[in-house]
Amino acid sequence: MTKLGEMGTQLSGGQKSRISLARALYKKEAKIILIDGSLSALDSRVARHIMDHAINGSLCRDKIVMLVTYDLDQAAEMDLVMLIENGHISQLKNSHDFFNSSETVSRLR
Repeated sequence: MTKLGEMGTQLSGGQKSRISLARALYKKEAKIILIDGSLSALDSRVARHIMDHAINGSLCRDKIVMLVTYDLDQAAEMDLVMLIENGHISQLKNSHDFFNSSETVSRLR
């Protein structure tokens, strides 16, 4: 374990999120990555950069990424979208079909 700063510095939520995300993304043996809320702790510019260059970029090219998010714009960039309501999967569609279902998307917005 690496100490951060003198005597172990306290990290902000965004810093903890970035470190956890980096560990997951750079772990070569990982074939499946679950990202649960990590991007919501980041500012929008950093989250956009991670989506563009890591999740949709070369770091995850050969990996399955499961992104848990309330951000519909991020969900729209995934291949498949699973909607869970009341603890059950209510929809599982490719993102094009999911976001062209105006009833569902308008209800979620």
